[in-house]
Amino acid sequence: MNDQNSFKGKLGNYSFIETLDGSVTLHSDFFDENFHNLKGAYEETFFTYINGSKLSRMFEDQNLASFSLLEVGFGMGLGLYAVDKYLNDKYLNDKYLNDKFLNDRPLSQKIHFHFVSFEIDGELISWQIENDQQMKNHYSPTSLPKLSEWHKEELKIQNESFVFYKVEKEISPHLVFSGILLIGDGRKVLQPWFRQNSSWPKFHAIFQDAFSPKKNPDLWTVEWFKELYQLSAKEVILSTYSSATAIRRSMFEAKWNVLNQKAFAHKKAMTVATIDELTLGPMSEDLKLKIENTPIPAYRDQDQSEFVKARDKKMQSN
Repeated sequence: MNDQNSFKGKLGNYSFIETLDGSVTLHSDFFDENFHNLKGAYEETFFTYINGSKLSRMFEDQNLASFSLLEVGFGMGLGLYAVDKYLNDKYLNDKYLNDKFLNDRPLSQKIHFHFVSFEIDGELISWQIENDQQMKNHYSPTSLPKLSEWHKEELKIQNESFVFYKVEKEISPHLVFSGILLIGDGRKVLQPWFRQNSSWPKFHAIFQDAFSPKKNPDLWTVEWFKELYQLSAKEVILSTYSSATAIRRSMFEAKWNVLNQKAFAHKKAMTVATIDELTLGPMSEDLKLKIENTPIPAYRDQDQSEFVKARDKKMQSN
């Protein structure tokens, strides 16, 4: 299946695993979790994020000339690969170009697709770039830029500096892709980057694809969802595989409109959230009462300090 079955990153070892739909995922020794559902890594990603965030609305809205997507945790690039495959299958074909762009849009009008993600383990990204040939067998885009095409740069803010990758590419005569991949803890790099790049559009879709709340709690806190709220457009849809009551309470306390949806494969439910109730409808009274009355607390930053210290110590030791 692979030329190499495992490799080492800043957060320990990663091992390839084939899932039931034939696509592969990675297992992280540090988090002791797989990156994706073993029922199907690609199918889960498509179901939860492409469908969950209703990505089609951004391409089919004739009044929307620019939109922005945040993927929480780049991982092995499956989210971006799923977007690429979706674009190729549905939008980057002659029929769509003829029916939609040539008839409904001026030839001069371009859609600008902005993508932002972050990855705490920079070695995971470096490995993928250095092993580009192996990644072609898994999740290498065909229309969107491959990781090897992204340019490495450095952002200096006061006394700190962050590495990031950026790229811009014309995908078709009507679609321009701009990508930013920040290396580091998303809680530390996302806001500073936005402060330095205030012209970047607010998010219309968020793939909340962090490791599970129990294993990666600082990306499921009230404070984190407040940060995402501030960085999002009114029309945003946030989608995630988790339906845990604690994370729904975190979203609710951060003023998100929380909705229950059917999940991929054997799971009963997943969660989507919006800012504007008009986007997908209001939160159900049953779910609102459940969240308001549950004894289960929301995740909060103040409770995650020991986890963050242990993770940072692990990275420094490697």
